[in-house]
Parts: sequence; structure tokens; C-alpha cells
Amino acid sequence: MAAAHIKERGGAGGPGCWAFVDLAGQFDDVVGQDAIPDDWLWQREREGGGLAGGRVGAHHRHATVLLRLDTDLCINVLREVAEQTEPFTVTPKKVTLARVDRLSLEFGEEVFSLGITLWSPQLVAFKKRFLDTLNERLAAEASAGGVEGELPAICTLNDLIDHHNPYNSPDGGHASIAYLQGGDPRIIAAAKTMQDETNQKLAAHDSPTVKVYSLSVKRRGGQSEVIQLGNYIPLEDRAISLDSLNHFVATHAGEIDEVMTTHEVVQRFIVPETRRLSSSYAASYSVAAKTAAAAADTPTKDKDNDGSKAAWVSSPIGRVDFFTSHAWGYPFLDLVAAIRAHSARHIAETSPSKPQLYYWLDVFAVNQHNLHSQAELPKLNDAIASAKAVVVILTPWERPLALTRIWCLFEILSAMNSSTLVCVQMPPNQQVSFVAELARDFSTIRNRLSQIDSANAQATQQADLRQIRKQIEATVGYNALNVLIKDQIRSWLLENVLTRVENDVALLKSRSASVGTGAVESTVDDVALCGWVHTMALFLGEFGRLDQAHELYSAVLSARCTMFGKQSPSTVAVAIDLAFLLGKTGRPEDAETLLREQVALLEASLAQLNADGVKEMDGHLLPAESSGALWRKARESTAAAEAAVGTPGSDVAKLKSMLSLTQNNLAMVIGSQSSDRHSEALGLYRVVLAQRNELNGGDGSNPDSISTTNNMAWLLGRMGQHEEAEVLFTRVLDFRRKRNGETDPGTLNALQNLGTTLMKLGKVEEAAALLEESVKGKLENVGLGHPSTLRTIATLAECLCLCGRTGAAQVWADTASAQDKVPRGVLDRLESLGLVVDVAEKRPS
Repeated sequence: MAAAHIKERGGAGGPGCWAFVDLAGQFDDVVGQDAIPDDWLWQREREGGGLAGGRVGAHHRHATVLLRLDTDLCINVLREVAEQTEPFTVTPKKVTLARVDRLSLEFGEEVFSLGITLWSPQLVAFKKRFLDTLNERLAAEASAGGVEGELPAICTLNDLIDHHNPYNSPDGGHASIAYLQGGDPRIIAAAKTMQDETNQKLAAHDSPTVKVYSLSVKRRGGQSEVIQLGNYIPLEDRAISLDSLNHFVATHAGEIDEVMTTHEVVQRFIVPETRRLSSSYAASYSVAAKTAAAAADTPTKDKDNDGSKAAWVSSPIGRVDFFTSHAWGYPFLDLVAAIRAHSARHIAETSPSKPQLYYWLDVFAVNQHNLHSQAELPKLNDAIASAKAVVVILTPWERPLALTRIWCLFEILSAMNSSTLVCVQMPPNQQVSFVAELARDFSTIRNRLSQIDSANAQATQQADLRQIRKQIEATVGYNALNVLIKDQIRSWLLENVLTRVENDVALLKSRSASVGTGAVESTVDDVALCGWVHTMALFLGEFGRLDQAHELYSAVLSARCTMFGKQSPSTVAVAIDLAFLLGKTGRPEDAETLLREQVALLEASLAQLNADGVKEMDGHLLPAESSGALWRKARESTAAAEAAVGTPGSDVAKLKSMLSLTQNNLAMVIGSQSSDRHSEALGLYRVVLAQRNELNGGDGSNPDSISTTNNMAWLLGRMGQHEEAEVLFTRVLDFRRKRNGETDPGTLNALQNLGTTLMKLGKVEEAAALLEESVKGKLENVGLGHPSTLRTIATLAECLCLCGRTGAAQVWADTASAQDKVPRGVLDRLESLGLVVDVAEKRPS
């Protein structure tokens, strides 16, 4: 900031906004008001109104600290330094008599000031810290391009001293007593005599001292505010108790409605209620609590739990338990409801010595009058590191606002860097629709909660945005941050499912046993429960939790066999899914047996329908690209649809679709076994492809046919027919890119399959590009720890070695082997390439 620029903002040399120590009523015993005759005084009216000069009344007595604090930066730095300055003392040292250059020039006559020099080394140190900090901040902002206006040069520290601290007293400060007529030699001579006599008395006796606890700031127009000294509370100790939060809501009951945003609450209530102290709400709470406790002489906890004042003043703030990361753009009461729900789940973590949980909320913990405090923002990590967890408030869950705000993403990153747990909490009014969507189509939730784009995240303050972006770019980078946060969201989603499904599985087994013994009959609720657990099994399988998925599939299959019979469409559907899982977990013989049973059941049912003369219906065909997609449609059926297949109301087309899916998966299992069965599998694939083309009325450009085409290409690759596999994999990739998009798991797998085939054909550079694209997509959309991602990384490492890029391959090997759970095949493959993999203790048996 150029010196000229500062003076332009401060006005034509006037004090502008200025800070002072309020000394009202002090030092009358040094120079009393009656000691100065009226005829000594100089006083004039200003052209713009108001008086200059005269006596400084006892109630207006003050010591000027700093002048021309006319920018937000100056005031923010003043608050920042004051908060970290302990209260100090000022002592009158001597009486002074000096010409007032400013007034003499303004009015064209000699004006002198009679005043008191105040001795206070702490005040001198305070002004120095202010000027040093301001100088550093100006340099930093100019370097970052964040200072407004044309600033050709940073002014020197001496420029700042001359501008803000023109008195630059080596003693401390100066308090004016009166302004005298300097043009009258007799008055000045008499004043000098009084000065000498008073100073002799001060030297002969102990001078009175005054303890200073605050600074006052006078703004243009007469508005004043008070800044407390030593009012700094470490960020990690500014968490608010649930009682305090409830008190705040109760205090403003009827004013805060269901749609008022957090931003509006800050502007309408928090900022005005903290303006007197210019502090954070936490600091205001602390002052109020101390005052109330002192008045009552009893700081013990009040037993009332009605949000009363007594309950509020007991331990209103404390050391953080949970750091709350949230956006300001959604309703404040949703935020409060989410915190209450979270507290209810963690009530067991309280203790007699700490009967409440404390939540760090920026609206209460951060000084809203000094949002850009460089003394506080770098310490935000301290609050996060001290917390048990960072609680990310997701609302609305369909479009989580927090995940679009740069501050929230940065807080999640900080939590991961400090090994602080990250968890998610929704307001209760969001939970119902969230669980309903989770049961209907969990991929929707997965996709929406994974739409992280830190490069385009926003902040209300552009200075914040610049600062955080700079830190991200200098550390992990945007892509890596996206991956890290998506992994955290997926982990939370997985934990949420596991927590919910444990009791449901137990209930399902109990209901199945009761129906099996004839104690009760199956109900619509049983249908829904089976559907829910089946969906969660699909979910766990997609997230790579195959053992847990197997347990759920087995429970649902047993329950449906008992409740609805083996021939029920839903029973067949879960059997297909279980067989698919068995094939993936190294049990192809068991998978084949189960799939052949389903083929026999479906063929028998179709034969019976045809014998009864039931025609195909025009209903929606069940997509058969995967058994998961099949069930997402099948589970919408009612209890009547759970009856055995073969009744007149069954849809023949749907049964044929289920049969083609079962045969597709059967061919996959056969093809995964010994090479002497490859031809058998290929023949079955050709039959299934013809069926699916016929069922979907096209030339193979449909999800079902593409799924079989993909499987055929995979088998051809195993048979060494890579050229034919390349043609088919290319067709699959083109279809999935156009239909599903670049980030769909099917598209990412297609990239891997085609890349692997090209690698085997010797087209290693082209293959490496496809494999790198697949790995990047899986990192962002599936997660690093997923088995599919790790297998793709192993394939990419092999391809990079073939390209002569062994160093890059080793980097990927290090990345994969650093995970907690790595499939044995991945580790073996990396080692076979000659890469270093030092994780023997992690290798699964």
C-alpha cells in the first residue's frame, strides 16, 4: 500500500477513524480543570460544524493511540493485536506544553496543547506490534494481488508510523487537557510555570496508575466501539455447548423461522449482539458467563434444562469435541437439528467432569467483525486436530451445499491431514428421503455425494477463495483433493449402511424362522425387508465388501425360499446375485451349480406358461446388464407378485429376460474355469446374445446385449483371440461412453478391458493411455481402496513396464501396496514385474 494511498483514504490529514484509551475522570489530581483559567483557552468553530479546541472535559479525557484507521484492514489488525495483548497500566510521567501543528495550520493562528505524557512500555509495544503486523499484511496482500486500488509500492514502516502514530511517543501516550492561545506570550509563560510546578510534584511523589482493559475506536460520524484487551481464546476452546446453542435458539424463538439461513442469522443476530465487544460470540459468552457467575457467586451447573439463562451461563464454551463443517446457505434450524441428532447418538461420550458435548461452529467461534484475521485462520487446524471428529452437515442430501463450498472441502482435507475422523450428519428431516432413495437406487446417492469439484468450489469472500486455492495448489492439488474427499464420503456411506443393516438381517432371520414354523404368515413388510437387505447386499458388493455381501445374500435367499418359494421371481433374482458373487470370490463350481438350478426353474416356469397359453405382456422389460439392475426393478413388485411363477398374471417377457441373464452369468462362470470349457462358454454366449437381441428388438445396441458382448470379448481374450476381443471391447466402450458417461463404473471397466487387450497386442502406448484414464476415473469415482481400482493399477503398472517407464510403474506399485487391504493377486502381479512390494503382512491368505 502506498503512503499516498493511505492518506487519501484517511482524509485531508485528519484523524479519521482513530483508537484511544478512555481515561474519563482520571488524573484530575495531576492537572485539575479549575487550574486552567478560561482566558487561556483557545476554541473555534469549524466550517463544517462542530468545535475545535477548548477544555477536554474529564468525561472525554483520553490518550490517543493510533490515527487514521480508515480501512477494514487497519481495524481488523487492531482487533487482532488487541485480543492478544494483556491489560496494561498507564502512569502520568510529566505535563507537556507544545504547539499543535495541525490546528495552527488549519486556523492560521498559534495553538498550543497542554497535556500529560503517559508512561506505558506495554502501550509502546502494542503500537509497534500493530504497525509491524499491518506492514506485513500489506506486503502479503499486495503480493497476492488482494489490495484494492493502484498500489505502485509498499510504504515503509516509517511511512506507517508517520501516518498512524504521528506522536510516536517513546514513553507510551499523550492525554490532552486543554488547548491554549499560543499567540499570547503571557498565557504561554504562565502555562510553562504551571507545567514546571506540576512536574516537580510528579517527580517527588508516586504517580497514580490506571489499569487499561480495553481500547475505544471512534469512527467518523461519532459511532464508537470497544475492543477488549486480552480477550483471546484459543480456537480449539471456542466450541459451544448444546445448552448454549439451545439457549441461542430459544432467545430468538419466533424470529428465526424454518427458512432463515445461517448467513441471515449471522447478520441479523450474531453480528449486532457482539458489536459492543467486537469479539466472537464464544468470547461474548465467556464474558457473560463470568459476569453472571460472579454475580451469583456460584459457577456450578444449573439443573434446569429449559434453555433458561441459568442453564446457559454454565460452561457455555469449552474444548472442542466435534468440529462442525457446514455451509451458510441452508436453514439455520436444519443445522441445529443435525447437531442435536448427532449429540443424541454420542451422549455416551459425556462424563461427570464434562456433562455436555461441545461443537465448534464457525458462526460462534470466529470473530465475525474480523473474518480475515491472519492470526486465527492459520490456527484453524488446531481446532480440527483437537476434535474427535469433523462432522460434515449434508443438506439437502440430493445437492449437498457443503460439498460446493471451498471452506468445507478445506476443513475435510485438514481433518485427513491431522488424522481426525470425518463423519457425516444429516438433519432428521433429510433422513427419511435419504433412506428411501438408498433403498430405491443407491447408485443415485453414490453419484450425487461423489460430485466433488474442488477447483470450482466457491467462497463468499474472494480473499478466502484465493488463500485456500493457493494452499490446495501448493499441497495436494485439486484432483487429489477430490479423490480424498470422495473416499471419505464413500467410507461414511458404507459405515451408514453397515450400521443400519445389522439389525435388519437379524430381524429378517427371525421373521423367516417364524414363517417357516407356521407361527406367522408373510406380509408386505416382509417383502420390503427382503428387498431392503437385498439392496444392501448389492451395495456392499459394489463397494468391494464381498464377505459381508455374501452374508446378506444368503440371508435373503433363505428367507425368500421360506416365505415365497424357490420359484418366486425375487428368490431367483437373489440366487443369481449370490451366484455372481460366488464366481467373483473364487467359487466357480458353487456358482455354476446355483445358476443351473435357476435356469431349470425359469425354463420350467416358461414351459408351464406356454402350456397354459399365457401370452407375453407389453410390460417394461427388466434390464439385465447386471443382476443389481434387475433387482432394482423386481423389488418394486407387490406381495402378490411374490407368488410362484406359473400363475396367469406372470410376465413371460420378464421371465425370458431373467433366463437370459442367468445363462449369461452361467457362461461367465464356465469360462472362468479350465480352458477346455472355453468353447462351451463361448457357444452359450452366442445363444444368450441372440436371445437378448430378440428380446430388445434391436441389433445389439442395448445394455443387455452389450453386457454379453463384453463377456464374450473377455473370454476371447482368455482364448488368445485378442484381435476379435479388441473389436468387441471397442464396441462396448463406445456404447457405454455415449449412454452412461465417462465416469460410470461400466465405462471405466470397459477402458480397462480394451487397454488390457491392446497391451497384449503390443500396442503398449495406446494401452497405457486407456489404462491411465481408467485408473484416474476409478480413483475419483470408486476409490483407491476398492479391489477393482487396485487391479487396474496392477495392469497399468505392467503396461508401464512394457513401455520402459519402470519408475512410473513403481510409483503406482507404492500407491497400491500402501493400502490396508490389497488382493493377493494384485501383490503377486506387482512382484512378478520386479517391482518392490514390501507389504507381506498385508497379503491375504
